[in-house]
Amino acid sequence: MSKRTNKLSIPVIMNVTGDQTLATGTLTTATSALNVANGQLGVLSWDYSGTKPLGTFIASTDDATEVRAIKLITGTPASANTQLADVWEVGDKGYLESGVIRADKIRSVAIRKARYGRYGGFVATGFDVPSDDVEYKAYIRLLSVRNDRTFGANDDVLSVVVPAQDFTTLGTVAPKDYVLKNVVTEINSYSKLIRGSREVVAFGVKIAGGTGTTIGTIAPGTSVPFQTINGTTYSITADEAFVTALAKLNADSATLTGTSSIVNVNSATAGTVADVDAIIVLGLPAKRAAYYDNIEQTQTSAEVSFGGGFADVDSPKPTVTKMWAEESINTGVKLRIQSRDRYLLTVHTKQNHPHGEWFAEGKDYINESKLYTTLSIDYYDTENPLTTEVTSPKNVTLLFPCEKLSTFTPTVNNVTTEIAAGNAPITMTTSNDAGTGTASANTVTDATNILVAWLNSAKTNYGGVDYIADTSL
Repeated sequence: MSKRTNKLSIPVIMNVTGDQTLATGTLTTATSALNVANGQLGVLSWDYSGTKPLGTFIASTDDATEVRAIKLITGTPASANTQLADVWEVGDKGYLESGVIRADKIRSVAIRKARYGRYGGFVATGFDVPSDDVEYKAYIRLLSVRNDRTFGANDDVLSVVVPAQDFTTLGTVAPKDYVLKNVVTEINSYSKLIRGSREVVAFGVKIAGGTGTTIGTIAPGTSVPFQTINGTTYSITADEAFVTALAKLNADSATLTGTSSIVNVNSATAGTVADVDAIIVLGLPAKRAAYYDNIEQTQTSAEVSFGGGFADVDSPKPTVTKMWAEESINTGVKLRIQSRDRYLLTVHTKQNHPHGEWFAEGKDYINESKLYTTLSIDYYDTENPLTTEVTSPKNVTLLFPCEKLSTFTPTVNNVTTEIAAGNAPITMTTSNDAGTGTASANTVTDATNILVAWLNSAKTNYGGVDYIADTSL
C-alpha cells in the first residue's frame, strides 16, 4: 500500500446507459467504428505481459493474476464512427476512458445506490387543554445549508402567537382545536405554499384519525389538502421525501400512527369541533436557482420551541419528536454539480462559471432528472524520479441508472416498515434504464461477473482494497 498524499485525485466520471452486456473482443476494428456502443461499458486489458492481449476486453474468466492492469471504457454517440469525434473534446469524444488501474494499486471500491432525501421537522403531541386568558406561543427555527449562506451566524426564526381567549365565556367547544389550528394557520402564513416565502409548512393532525387524509395511505403523487383560507383550499402533492419524512415521524413517535390523519385546517371554524390534537411542521426543499446553482443541498429542517401557555410550569408539556432533514444521494443534479466542480475542470479550464465570456468545459453525459447507482474506484499511480517515489491519486466513477423498484409501493405505512427493519426507506434497484423501475438483466450481471470479480480478485491476491457502502450493484 502506497503512503497517503495530500494531492487531490484526478477524477473521471462515465455513464453506463441502456441495459447492455459488457463489450467483448478488441476495442478497435478495421473500420472507423469501435467495438463499444454508446453507453456500453467495457473492461480493457492493459497488462503488457498478461494472458489477455493488450487492448482486448476481459471476460469473467480473467482474474487479477492473469490481467494485472485494466482500463474502463464507455462508448459515446461517436463510437460508431470515430471520424465524427470532436478533437477539441467540446462534443463527443470517440470513447471515454479511465486511467490504468493496477491490481496492486487500488485503495477502495465504493458502491452506492441512489436514495431519496427527507424533509426535516417534528410532530408535537400530548397538548394540555388550553387555559382561559393565556397566550400560546411557538418559535420555529429553520435550518439549512442555504439558510447559512443567507443568514450567516444568525437564526431564521418564525414567531407565532395565539392571542389569549376566554374560552369559558365564549363557550368554545374545543379550546385545544382552536389553539392548534391557529398555530398551524400562523405558521402557514409564512409558507411559500400559501402566501409567504419561507421553506416551511404546518399540518393539523388528528391522532386517532377519521378526519382528513389518512397518513399511512399517502404515497408519492397523493394530493393532501391541509389549509383553507377565505374559501381557498391549499394542498401539497406528496413526493418521496415527504412520504419518507412522515414515515420517519411515524416510526419514531410513540403516538403518531398510520391511522392518524392530516386535517384540512380552517381557522374560521377553529374550536367548533375537536378535529386537531397534534401538529406536524416540516421544512420544505429550497428551489434551485434558474441559471447557475452549485449548492448541492436543498432540504430544510424545522425546529420548535414552545412558549406562553405551552410552557406553563403547572401544565404537561407537549411531546416533540423531531427529525433532521436528509439530502438525497446520487441524483443527477448533485452528480452534475460534482462533475462540474472537479471532473470537467480537467478538460479545458479550471473555471466552472463564465466571467465575461463563455468557455468550453467538456461534454457531460449526466441526466439531471435521473438517479444513479455509483461504482467508484480510488486508485493511484507512482513515479520514481531519481530517489523519490511520487504518488498520484486517481478516481473513476461509473454511473448506472437507478430507479425505485417497481414492485415496491412507497406508502407511508410501507416505508415505515422498511425504516423499522433498518432498510433503505424506499427500495431502489440498478435498473434497465427504461424508467419503469425494472431491475437490470444484463449490465449488472456482466459488471458483477467481470469488473467486480476482477476487483475481488485484486483484493484477494494483492490486498489493500476496502469496500464501502453497498456490497453489490
